[in-house]
Amino acid sequence: MAQKASDQVMKIPAGTTVYMGRPAKPIPKQILNAIGAGLGEIPDILEAHLPMVYIKGMIDPPSQILFVVVQEGRPSPQAKIEEVVRQALAANSYLDIMELHAASPQLRTIRASGTQLHLNRKLN
Repeated sequence: MAQKASDQVMKIPAGTTVYMGRPAKPIPKQILNAIGAGLGEIPDILEAHLPMVYIKGMIDPPSQILFVVVQEGRPSPQAKIEEVVRQALAANSYLDIMELHAASPQLRTIRASGTQLHLNRKLN
């Protein structure tokens, strides 16, 4: 079941070490493609990434988190994102979802993880 990370607000103290990168055992490609294609249908989504994240004592063991970059100043597409994830995952699966804006300082590190999903959009 999909759940947005903000449902359970996590306060990360300043100076906490966060490890982020490619997962050793990523979600199967067909599921990644389904999530990417579904998110690509939501116009307010600019990009999406699915890195493995580890924070000792907080996200421990490590877990893949779906980071979705949305347009600032627009209503949250959270319900649509959750529906896309729910349709792509098996019934007993779970994936945290976190929304960010393009100006978020964390985005540089997230992009560096090399885990961007293809949104299957046609370029004009």
